[in-house]
Amino acid sequence: MKKILSILLFSLLVIGCKTTANKDSGGTTSTISAEEDLKYYFKGTGNEPFWGIKMGNEELFLHP
Repeated sequence: MKKILSILLFSLLVIGCKTTANKDSGGTTSTISAEEDLKYYFKGTGNEPFWGIKMGNEELFLHP
C-alpha cells in the first residue's frame, strides 16, 4: 500500500513539474524580447508601488 501511494505521489510530482513550451505565434515579439534580453544583464521589478529597473552595459533604465 505504501509503495503504491509513493509511486502515485511521485508521478503527480513529475507531472506537476513539467515545463511548458512558449508557443508564440508572432515572430516580432520573440525577436524583440531576445534582443532586449541580450541588451540588459539585470532586470528587477516590484509591486508596492509598481517599479522596474533594467541594467545594461550602456544603459540604466528605471521606470516607475
